Amino acid sequence: MSRWPRIALAAVLAVGLVAAAAGCGSSSLASIDEGQSFDLGGLRWNVLYDRYLNPAQVEDAAYLTGQPEAGPNQVYFGEFVLVKNDGSDPKPLP
Repeated sequence: MSRWPRIALAAVLAVGLVAAAAGCGSSSLASIDEGQSFDLGGLRWNVLYDRYLNPAQVEDAAYLTGQPEAGPNQVYFGEFVLVKNDGSDPKPLP
């Protein structure tokens, strides 16, 4: 798998993790802003930036490959994160 699909997959997984943690009543993860880092699953996560994705742009189209077209009043939103393992043991991404 090339670099961009792996990054896109990690971004989608991170959004899911944050959303799942927020749904579980974890107020600390529900209020994470860009540039803040947090520990989750033995890994250090940092939200680099987020933005709406534009399927007409080449880079964004690559993130959306295989996804259905957004419906009326719907958009895709990208969350770009850096995940760092500070430990010596490998950790799988969820």
